[in-house]
Amino acid sequence: MKKNVIASSLALIGLLTAVQAASLSLDLQPAGGTTAAGFEAFEVTNNQDLAATPATSTYSAFGGTNNVVVTLTAANLPDGNLDFRAVARNGAAGDVVNDWIGVDTRNGGTDVTMALSVLGLPAGQYSWLSYHHDGGTGTTNGNLNGTNDYSFVDASGSTGIIADGITIGEGNLGGAISTFSTNFTSDGSAVTFTQIMDAGQGGTTAGLFALTNGVVITQVPEPSVALLGAFGLGLLGLRRRR
Repeated sequence: MKKNVIASSLALIGLLTAVQAASLSLDLQPAGGTTAAGFEAFEVTNNQDLAATPATSTYSAFGGTNNVVVTLTAANLPDGNLDFRAVARNGAAGDVVNDWIGVDTRNGGTDVTMALSVLGLPAGQYSWLSYHHDGGTGTTNGNLNGTNDYSFVDASGSTGIIADGITIGEGNLGGAISTFSTNFTSDGSAVTFTQIMDAGQGGTTAGLFALTNGVVITQVPEPSVALLGAFGLGLLGLRRRR
């Protein structure tokens, strides 16, 4: 009997640790691009006028139906919509870090921003991971760079620059892919990730850009109350047997 109780307790531990974290993975790409495996497409048109019409897509995620709304905006672009880019490097390959959307700041401008807002996440704790990499090859198609500041606003009211001076990866250099990650809280209201850049923030070759390839939002699971209760009963039974 003691062995049965121990086995039951171990099984309950397995159930607790096997709770799967739900996630929403978005491949940010030009319209008609190839979506990376395991991702959903967030598509926009090159030179789209985001000031007049923000780009918006809706997703079924975290147990809901069409409950998560993702919106992209940009501001202070020196040449307006001509500075907004949606690019498929290397023929729209399905790699999530190969195509991207971004804003061109080579012509100046102050505090050029590109913001991604996510509305409708169920209340709880989440992690955010985004990729920032020019996925092209060669000095012409893989040379974009930029030193971005990132801010994040969530349900706890976090504001301000939380990552200062992160340089995006250049495909032609063959270096590491740049990423940004943080943990955040949702209460169902919008959480907003913003890249901020101006022409004075650096860059060593042809391009000064703020760009994003993809985003993965993962819910941090909380153990089920029922499972915790069953686990406690199992331990209590084991204690009584002893």
